[in-house]
Amino acid sequence: MESDVPAPIVSDAGFSLLGLLLEADLVVKLVLIVLLIASLWSWAVIVEKSFTVSRARKRAKAFEDAFWAGRADDLDRRGPPSGSDAASRIYASISREWTDARRAPESGDHMMMINRAERSLRAGVDREVSRVSQGLGVLATIGSASPFIGLFGTVWGIMNAFLNIAEKQDTSLTNVAGPIAEAL
Repeated sequence: MESDVPAPIVSDAGFSLLGLLLEADLVVKLVLIVLLIASLWSWAVIVEKSFTVSRARKRAKAFEDAFWAGRADDLDRRGPPSGSDAASRIYASISREWTDARRAPESGDHMMMINRAERSLRAGVDREVSRVSQGLGVLATIGSASPFIGLFGTVWGIMNAFLNIAEKQDTSLTNVAGPIAEAL
């Protein structure tokens, strides 16, 4: 009588996450590896950016406190803008530009001095923004490509499930569940 009981087609390990991964097609495994690498890379950029932005905020606050306390005048006398924070570098740059414009022979034209200082300020701000935003392109690329990579893996898995169903000529749940679970 024991021989009348049908043997399970898929073992219990086949429905576990590890079992599905081990039995998965090579393409599915590659898709999962690519998505795992993309996820790790994204988290590395996110953590690095959170530290960078936090550090920039603290330094900007310290600069602002020094500026309003009257200690910021020494920044333009340090030489090149080598301050440790963006606000100090921008302030030193614009301060030197303003001083140079006032010393120029045509310093009587105040609008020209203001325009020159404004251009210098915009260039400094653009430089600092590009420094802080490095790595965000990676997040944008991964964020826009990952859903399509995952969808490709799902479609590949469903295609394999249908091929498996067609090969066995049986649409019972035992034949459909494993391949569909792998696909999803």
